[in-house]
Amino acid sequence: EGNLYMPIEETEVPFDIDRPLLPDELESVIKYCEYDVSATRKLMHIRKDYLQTKINLGAKKGLTPIQSLSKTNAALTAIYLDAQPVRFDDEKEYKYPDNLLREYIPQEAFDFFDAWKAGEFDGQKEVQTVIHIGDCEVTLALGGIHGAIPTYTEREDEHNVENCGNTL
Repeated sequence: EGNLYMPIEETEVPFDIDRPLLPDELESVIKYCEYDVSATRKLMHIRKDYLQTKINLGAKKGLTPIQSLSKTNAALTAIYLDAQPVRFDDEKEYKYPDNLLREYIPQEAFDFFDAWKAGEFDGQKEVQTVIHIGDCEVTLALGGIHGAIPTYTEREDEHNVENCGNTL
């Protein structure tokens, strides 16, 4: 809905009510569902060529339309190319690039990933630490570095984009 510049409609009725809906609640839920179906119909019309391409590619490999549409593009491409999974075990052989501007990266980030490379986290399922870069809380984990500017908001319509909030 947001990508189509449509207002995002939500129902005020919780989905976990353990009783029959009251008439006004039922009306609200029906309105919500009809709006969602309408938005989905518009999106499907806009993306019909993309969806049909996924269906066509899957059909060439014996997939049903439902199977094709349920696959990510990467998974569907792998099936189409008859790709086979390959396991890698060289992730700890990573070398920091020579041109890395280390002065912009907190030492805690290097310490965390160096400890991982040294095997200090072996056998642990979830390893992470939190650091701060300016006002931004950043989580370092084995999947990478994840953070977002706090209280950042963006107002957008088809003619204007206005950034609001903190910056680093």
